[in-house]
Amino acid sequence: MPNSGQFSGQDAGRLSVDPAAAGEVLDNAAGQLARRLDALAAAPPRIDAARYGPGLADRAAHLVDLVNRAHRVRVSHARRLRHGVDVALGTVRSVQGTDGVSAESLGSGASRGEGSRP
Repeated sequence: MPNSGQFSGQDAGRLSVDPAAAGEVLDNAAGQLARRLDALAAAPPRIDAARYGPGLADRAAHLVDLVNRAHRVRVSHARRLRHGVDVALGTVRSVQGTDGVSAESLGSGASRGEGSRP
């Protein structure tokens, strides 16, 4: 596969993933996202509409609402990303396990998977 980072139809039959390396990358991403979620939880927006005075109360309340909604969107987005990384990590670990079982059964000449013939 070319190192250009581009994928073409010609590469479809040659796509491969190193599960151990992918797992390491995903573990790192999960850790980064966990730290990001902790940081977001530790530092919610703290805007007081009263700071803007009585003349701007309605605008200040709207601003506070917008800032709080933006924070909730950031938290929600980080949670969705974390969930996606966790799902991908589960898939990679499943592939690693399947690769190990396949290598073991091929090495012994036995097959124990679904659809195996006795």
